[in-house]
Amino acid sequence: MHLLKILPSSRFACVRAAAFVFVSAVCLSIAAPVSAALPPGVPEKARAELERMDEDYSFSDAQKKQILPILEKQQADVAAVQADVSLDPAVRKEKINRVNRSAYGKVIDLFTPAQKEIRQRKLAAKAQADAADRSNPATWLIPGNSFEPIATPPIGWNETSYLSLPDGRFLTARGGNIVASTDGMKTFPAKNNIPFVKDTSAAGSPRASRLAISTSGAWLVIWRTAHTPDDLAQFWDKTTHNYVPHLTGGQLMVARSADSGKTWSAPLRISDPRYTNGHPPRKILQTKSGVFLLPAQYRTPNPGRHTVSILRSTDDGLTWSAPAPAFDLPNSNGNHDGVVEPTLIQLKDGTVWFLTRTNLGALWESRSHDDGLTWSPLRPTRIYASSSPATLERLSDGRLVLVWSPWKDSEGNAPQTRGGADTTDFSLAVASWHRRELHLATSADEGKTWSKPLIVARHPRKSGAFSGGWITYVTVFEHGEHLYLLASMGGLHARIPLDKLP
Repeated sequence: MHLLKILPSSRFACVRAAAFVFVSAVCLSIAAPVSAALPPGVPEKARAELERMDEDYSFSDAQKKQILPILEKQQADVAAVQADVSLDPAVRKEKINRVNRSAYGKVIDLFTPAQKEIRQRKLAAKAQADAADRSNPATWLIPGNSFEPIATPPIGWNETSYLSLPDGRFLTARGGNIVASTDGMKTFPAKNNIPFVKDTSAAGSPRASRLAISTSGAWLVIWRTAHTPDDLAQFWDKTTHNYVPHLTGGQLMVARSADSGKTWSAPLRISDPRYTNGHPPRKILQTKSGVFLLPAQYRTPNPGRHTVSILRSTDDGLTWSAPAPAFDLPNSNGNHDGVVEPTLIQLKDGTVWFLTRTNLGALWESRSHDDGLTWSPLRPTRIYASSSPATLERLSDGRLVLVWSPWKDSEGNAPQTRGGADTTDFSLAVASWHRRELHLATSADEGKTWSKPLIVARHPRKSGAFSGGWITYVTVFEHGEHLYLLASMGGLHARIPLDKLP
């Protein structure tokens, strides 16, 4: 059994030209030659690095005599840090970075004006290449993991539903339309648009639509209406730690078609009007007995947090019950705190598995044995995750596939965090918001054990603006001989042959 956690890495790449990207404070003195005996291998590494640098900068003999002791001390200090088994991987990495920055500063201080100009040109070229990588999601895929990038059709990809029909069409919901592809998702021509809402004055303009096809063949589209105010930043009162009292809208609506999208029922509100909905439902599940289950994520006041109710339909989506919230996490307070963005799946024994994002370092779970009428208490899983939604689906071969954002990345970088009791929004707990790396695993025993995680992609940005380095909000589905993976946040669109999955 492989635990779904990130195994920290202590790998350290020897000094490379890219290391000169670090802009450090320049030390004012030149290091004296290292008099103590150097650890084995250090002199050789230092000389090899000096030779490599000399190819770029053409050092004089005098410069070489001054630089070599600096590089020897650098390699010795790095070896000492690596040998300290008491260090946390993130602390070890930062110590090594400090050693390198100090050494590079001393070496750069010995550069001639011409050599400094060469370095600036190298820095500019690397910055340009890094910027291209950050704007090209195809480059984020991990080499050798069998994922390949796919082209984006004119309608774009998003976190929504993608469904295949027996007649060969492929459907996805877009705003107030269902878009149909007749050529295997190569194109989604506009003439195939199927509008499911004609009058938005009463139903509200559809936002983040989700699509399902029942076992009877009926089409269901569920969407969330707009909020007032419309800006998420205006939903929360940082003084009262609560949602603003004038927040309205954000209701879940459903429309149903019994004739493959030719005609539609009038939109029906199915969520509890006392609450506004947070993220739209990420999953519409119909159980083996025909019951539809739909998680409604409510913005719940006093204290402000997210709770979840499971909406149910026992008549093929014609009517829905809206019970009180079934899932609530104690000690939650924040506009991103509580039970957030869950997903559902039915296991082979009929159990419905509820899996949700939290701010507590792991995905939490609950189970129902009666088609969503009652649920077990929420509890943490051993799937260590950041504050990001997971995606859980069943493959055609019967296995489960899970895609999630780990608590921290496999390179040992400390995760970005948000929240804390001294903040006025987000969450009461300090939470990992690490979203630069995406993992995938499969299970052949209904989630009891999982394969070794496959690292799908890693964003090149390790720090800085949060949204600039995220790969999350993922939809996965099978089509042909591939599993498609679409990340709406980050714009990563890729697929992997089914026989290459872990």
